[in-house]
Parts: sequence; C-alpha cells; structure tokens
Amino acid sequence: MERIKKITKEVHIKVFISLSCPHCPGAVSNSHKLAYLNDKVTADMVASSTFTAETIKYNVSSVPKIVINEEHELIGDQPLEKYLEIIEKL
Repeated sequence: MERIKKITKEVHIKVFISLSCPHCPGAVSNSHKLAYLNDKVTADMVASSTFTAETIKYNVSSVPKIVINEEHELIGDQPLEKYLEIIEKL
C-alpha cells in the first residue's frame, strides 16, 4: 500500500484482453486495483478482438498485454510488484 500511495505522476494502464483468456482477469484486477487506490492512476481494459485498431497499434500478439504510459509493456498476468517497478521508474 505504501508504494501505491507514493505514486505522484500520472499513470495510464491499458490491459488488452480476450474474453476466453483465463489469465486476463488477474491482469485487469491488478491494474484496476492500482487505479482504485491512487487517483494518479487510470486503467482501461481493452477487448483486443473488438478494438482492432488499438490492437494493431500496440502490436498485441498475445494477451493479457499491459501497456503503461504508452511506452512500457508487460505480457501475461504479472504480479502487482512488476507494475510498481515500472511505475516507480517513470
């Protein structure tokens, strides 16, 4: 909680998902948890099959794919610590 509350920069997280993916709910949950706990963080879930332009733009080839502030990427259902490692370096 202390690390999450220390976030002072604007952070935007996009999680690309597939409705049939068993790992996607965890990735969405982590990103939305960060957004819920800190007002500087916003999080979006993007259905890759519905938003094909976004999927192509971010070169999504597997899900979940997590994009943080348009430039940092994570693949798979990563632990919350991985998100924080990236965010703390912004």
